Amino acid sequence: MKKRTSQQKEQTRKAMGKRISDLRKLKGFTLNDLAERSGKKVQSIHRAEKGQVNVSIAYLDAIAGGLGMKVNELLDFQMF
Repeated sequence: MKKRTSQQKEQTRKAMGKRISDLRKLKGFTLNDLAERSGKKVQSIHRAEKGQVNVSIAYLDAIAGGLGMKVNELLDFQMF
């Protein structure tokens, strides 16, 4: 298996962040709403949505819960 480049990793982070942002907006939630519902800080969600940080499965599970879904539903998206 080929090692992923830093550019590929960045694309994955940005795609995941866009997925979180799109779902949050689709549900009509503000960053503050999602922070309250997920137990995460507004700044950390903002940075995740921008693809600026690597997030753990535990973090994604909390975000998914805040969005009223399971983590596997959150991860169900096309990158390209």
